[in-house]
Amino acid sequence: MINYLIDSILTLSLWQYLINLAVVTFGRSLDILSTWWGGSTLEFEGNKIVRKLGWRNWILLNVVFCLSFALWFNMSLLACILSALVAADNLNQLWVIHIVREPEGREALEKLADKVDPKVKHIGYISYGLVIGAVGAIILYFVGLDWSKPVTWVGAALIGYALIIVKGRLK
Repeated sequence: MINYLIDSILTLSLWQYLINLAVVTFGRSLDILSTWWGGSTLEFEGNKIVRKLGWRNWILLNVVFCLSFALWFNMSLLACILSALVAADNLNQLWVIHIVREPEGREALEKLADKVDPKVKHIGYISYGLVIGAVGAIILYFVGLDWSKPVTWVGAALIGYALIIVKGRLK
């Protein structure tokens, strides 16, 4: 895999780099915009590192991330898919964020959440993650671990997203 990565970078044309950069930038932009729509203060951001960095430093880190990952199409694809899935999850949670912005809404939601058995919540989050991770695992099973194929990276992105969701929700 390392030899393939090195060969890919050494033979990379400018046009391919720009395409890769567009792919990874598209995905990261979706994540950043969906986070912004959720709250410009990063109060509801699940990633502690992002909250500590703040908007300016997080965007600068993403620029470096995009420029680096654009060196290889498969990594650009992985980052784009993973970022798009996280953005979709952020957008799915917008209604909750809008409720908890107001103190009354937060109290009402906390009362409702307290009524739910924690086991039921955990089973829901774990099963959600397992289904998505299973799709990624099925892709990897049928394609194999041939890291030169973009579809392998799609499977890896799905598994990575499943792990992010399960870890983030089982706090």
